[in-house]
Amino acid sequence: LKEKGLKYKPDLIIINYYINDAEVIEKPNRFFYIFQKNLYTYVFFWDKASNAFLKFKNEIYLSFYSRLYEDSFRGNQDMIKSLNELARIAKENNIKQVVVVYPEFHNFKDYEFKYVTDAVRNVSSGNNIYFLDLLPYYEPYDPESIWVSFEDAHPNVLGNSIAADAITDFLMKKNIVPVRKNK
Repeated sequence: LKEKGLKYKPDLIIINYYINDAEVIEKPNRFFYIFQKNLYTYVFFWDKASNAFLKFKNEIYLSFYSRLYEDSFRGNQDMIKSLNELARIAKENNIKQVVVVYPEFHNFKDYEFKYVTDAVRNVSSGNNIYFLDLLPYYEPYDPESIWVSFEDAHPNVLGNSIAADAITDFLMKKNIVPVRKNK
């Protein structure tokens, strides 16, 4: 934002937040980076192997995400610092901000990651940032019905439509964007 975005003079910033956004991504070594950057098959198989491992090791999966939000974890500290800095820049430039938290897309009914939503909500409210939790909008759905595919739990057309409708309604109800009247 501060290096490129401000030149466009935005009046609204929407931050879409997902549970793994506190993950620390280390720069890969030069040798493996060539494979990661240039070989789709490497990325495809690495992703499939990682997902298979996490599915079979549910406790590792849960503890992985839990670790991301420990006070001492660098990724959590970076997330808090980044949201605070975005809030400061937005305030200095009279830009409205909305943080939208997407749930983890595997279990909406017995959701195990409310502490993540609470952590982001706390940073948002501490900075007077509008906050939207999308979990209630996804709860009526079977998670697999909104996945791109069985192997890819990113939202499909339905999943993205749910988010788009919720965000649009939120923006209009909070009067963050003007309600357009049909002619």
